[in-house]
Amino acid sequence: MDETKIYEYLNMLRSEGCSASAPSSFLEAVGFLHNIVEVKSLVGAPSFSSRCKGLAKDHLKTRSQRKQAPPLTVEIVSALETYVGTHFRSHKAVIAGHVLFCIYSCARWADTIRLTEITEFHKGRISIVETATEHHKSALTDEAKSLFLPYLCLGAGLVEGHPWSKAWLAARQIHKVGRPHTWASITSWSDRNNKFTTTAMSSTEASLWLREVLDECGFTPEVASTVSSHSLKSTLLSWSAKSGKFTDPQRRQMGHHMDAQDRSMLVYSRDAYAPIAVAVRLMLDDILEGGFNPDLPRVERIAKAVELAADGSSSGESSSTDDEEDGEHSPSTKLPGFASDLNERHPDIPYVPATFVMVHKLSGVMHVSSSESTFACGRKITSSFINWNSGSFESVDTNICAQCRAKAALHFRDDGSEQYEPSSEGLSD
Repeated sequence: MDETKIYEYLNMLRSEGCSASAPSSFLEAVGFLHNIVEVKSLVGAPSFSSRCKGLAKDHLKTRSQRKQAPPLTVEIVSALETYVGTHFRSHKAVIAGHVLFCIYSCARWADTIRLTEITEFHKGRISIVETATEHHKSALTDEAKSLFLPYLCLGAGLVEGHPWSKAWLAARQIHKVGRPHTWASITSWSDRNNKFTTTAMSSTEASLWLREVLDECGFTPEVASTVSSHSLKSTLLSWSAKSGKFTDPQRRQMGHHMDAQDRSMLVYSRDAYAPIAVAVRLMLDDILEGGFNPDLPRVERIAKAVELAADGSSSGESSSTDDEEDGEHSPSTKLPGFASDLNERHPDIPYVPATFVMVHKLSGVMHVSSSESTFACGRKITSSFINWNSGSFESVDTNICAQCRAKAALHFRDDGSEQYEPSSEGLSD
């Protein structure tokens, strides 16, 4: 195996139309063999000749550019949720529900094959799915392989009032999928036997079933053919990046990419993912309200964000001008204590005077202000919000922002006066 024969073999590989990495892989293999057993004809040679390495490097450039799977659209995710809810007796609902679980937990298909017991919890309009996996791609050491990676995600997303998780778990129970029936969380479907087998479903099978479900939902073959199981994990991560409301650490945690010093803490604690679920819920609400559309082209998203920011700043200027003319405090900063404030309280947050409560005109979601420009949840006050006690909304027409409600409850006086007092730094701190 001298240099001449190696060079001739590399030329033969290239002439036969080998893969782009075949020459490089061959040189690596020969180098490894030489370091272990010492190939006689290569003894004393410091490395391969320049022409051998150049040929391998040049052929590697013929590799086609790798294309990432595109994230799913809002329309596709909504259709999948509707499909699971209306076809929960079908075996396809089991597969489509597993697809939704991968989407909302930002998990790879292969990482969800060995899930532990799956549980769900409901509170109002919030549904949570909790489980863990015994096997995941980031488990490289023996110690990491012995730890379970927790998964916590929303069980109700873009179709409000109809949790997809409830229908998914019902479908799994009907078809006896997962523990204790099968060792894998999702197995291949046999049309011949009309039941799920004992073999884990591959990502390729998942892609084919996903396209078939989308075809039943009315999507064109051109649209369905662009999606695959590799699109699942990237969907929510892509939406969060486009929204601009998630920090880099939050997005890394959503994708289960953790720093070494934080990995043990996150593996043992599902509560670490609870704030992520809150942020995702708020993002989905923004999508439903029409304030954010992740499917828009980049230039349109930027233009819309600039427009909203300009509306917010102009609203702030007009309110300050009105304050100077009328000599009154703005609705978000007017001090409580008036008789009308004591009488007008929302029944769900009676400790917060109505002067601090504002409602979004379109969605009817209530927020509690903590300063002149922001709410307790950190969202900016814009012209899209009005006072709750303006008479435009009834108690039954509104929902309370979970973050505002939680933070407001921590900052009211518990001395019987039920007086809401934001901190001087603002509740968002």
